[in-house]
Amino acid sequence: MTELEACLVLEHLPGIGWQRCQKLLLHFGSATAIFKASTSEWESVPGLGENACKSLAAWEKVLPKVEKQKLLLARHQVHHLRFGTSDYPLPLSYCSDAPLLLFYQGLTKFKARKIISIVGTRQNTPHGKAFCEELIRCLRPYNPIICSGLARGIDIIAHRAALKHGLETVACLAHGLEFIYPKEHTATAKKY
Repeated sequence: MTELEACLVLEHLPGIGWQRCQKLLLHFGSATAIFKASTSEWESVPGLGENACKSLAAWEKVLPKVEKQKLLLARHQVHHLRFGTSDYPLPLSYCSDAPLLLFYQGLTKFKARKIISIVGTRQNTPHGKAFCEELIRCLRPYNPIICSGLARGIDIIAHRAALKHGLETVACLAHGLEFIYPKEHTATAKKY
């Protein structure tokens, strides 16, 4: 089992949320080591609990979901960053509920880069649009990564302004990897 596969298994197991996942990773050192451990070793992790141990013991039941997700990642050329690795965005790692895995397409390198997150209303005013575009134009000399949600309104304005000014942009999707929503933003998404 690879580290990616082990992380995907952890994400699919019922009763293993981020807090328990952190405890397991700290205790065993890696996701693959968790699944090499015995039931008694899982039970020795403080605060893990009996139900989480039962879920871990039945980890093979989620393998079909993991295989399906791996195929999806490969088909769409989606890469990943694992929590705790040097490529994982450092500011995000300080969040108590930072994702175990980040999925991305493209060539963005987060290490030692400033990331500006822009979130706004779906029904922006002309003034809001102009402000967002001007803000991103003014940020250009600092070469940040512009991060938003690819949604209607300010989000898509931010992505398009970043592209217009030669800045890298990242879309954090609130849905799965299978499609772009809203569909009319597909062309913009393919530009980065």
